[in-house]
Amino acid sequence: METEAGECEEGFLAESQNGTYQNVELLRFRESRAEYYSVKRKLLSSVVASLQFQFKGIESQLVLQAAAKLVDPREWPADHLELANYGRDHLPTVCEHFANVLVGIGCDRDKARPVEWPGAKVLIKSLPQGLQRNAWQDVFLDDERRSSFPNLLLIVELILVLPLSTATVERGFSAMKRTKTDWRSNLSVQMLTSLLFITLEGPDLEHFNAMLIVNRWFKEADRRSL
Repeated sequence: METEAGECEEGFLAESQNGTYQNVELLRFRESRAEYYSVKRKLLSSVVASLQFQFKGIESQLVLQAAAKLVDPREWPADHLELANYGRDHLPTVCEHFANVLVGIGCDRDKARPVEWPGAKVLIKSLPQGLQRNAWQDVFLDDERRSSFPNLLLIVELILVLPLSTATVERGFSAMKRTKTDWRSNLSVQMLTSLLFITLEGPDLEHFNAMLIVNRWFKEADRRSL
């Protein structure tokens, strides 16, 4: 994106070469275009730096890697011999990391590893390819299968609740779209940040006391009596 324009950007730049866009004259076009490229570079650099910080060291997170490999049958080898040995390092890593939690919920790790895990691998890998993706969900819903792997399923259930999705980030982008509309395109970065913080982290309307804000507004400067 730093060196090449995206589809929408490319279309806009091509149509606005003469200083007009959709028959509307663009004021300070030359100066604004240079400023746009400068802001774009700064924005992209900031986004890249933020992403690198957020995911810093993820390759060294052996627990997350082991957890992901255990619960995704698509990562499992097709060869029977390789499948038999698969997970010998991953499952102990997860069990050791969550040892206190597993003990607290009554998980027998000694039965989960040498007994239940091999049986679960054979069962799930024997399913058609299209059914393997949701295999753990089917096992949870099947009482007979669930009873066959009681300890292993406690470990799998613990893994599946780990927040590995980007839902929080996507909610932030959705909130930004609702906040910075076409009619509010001149919002400063500071004001937009404040509004997004209120939207994402603020109290709901039922518990919001507006009088605190009103009183603060009155005290910040001399106000005329209403």
